[in-house]
Amino acid sequence: IENLTPTIEGGQVFEIGNFAFADAVASYTPNFGGGPTAGAGFNDPTQALLAPNFSGSGEPLADENIVSLGRGGRMVLEFTNNFLTGSNDADPDLMIFEVGDSEEVIVEISADGATYTNVGRASAASPTIDIDAFGFDRNSRIAFVRLTDVANQGSVDGESVGADIDAVGAISSITAER
Repeated sequence: IENLTPTIEGGQVFEIGNFAFADAVASYTPNFGGGPTAGAGFNDPTQALLAPNFSGSGEPLADENIVSLGRGGRMVLEFTNNFLTGSNDADPDLMIFEVGDSEEVIVEISADGATYTNVGRASAASPTIDIDAFGFDRNSRIAFVRLTDVANQGSVDGESVGADIDAVGAISSITAER
């Protein structure tokens, strides 16, 4: 694998550079929780892939490179060229780039896309998670991150309803040969 130049995003160092970010959408279910869904310009889940690229400031507008989950909505992203791992310490391992008004998402991780472990919540105000605190370590190989909007937060309607996701990055990561 070429060009593993470290990059800094959101104040965190991603040692394997742009390879550290989710690069596939496994599923997007904006009506998972039964609430209203995002409008046009906010409902393209591929906008959460790769390195953060939110082009606005404050609460997002349409076509500013984010996806809104919808009130209670859910999205599963996959790392295909790398794996999320633990770090064997209390440092953050995973970062959720949520933008606009800080709204929490429930974060679950999985090696196989079938069995998930809840590793807490993340938001714009608290974007990082230490997965070691949940029994993971450097030998863990996590490919999937499932984000579910906490439905009782944020606006109940509007175009960008639900948490607004720009990217998901594996701070603790190794490249994958698949």
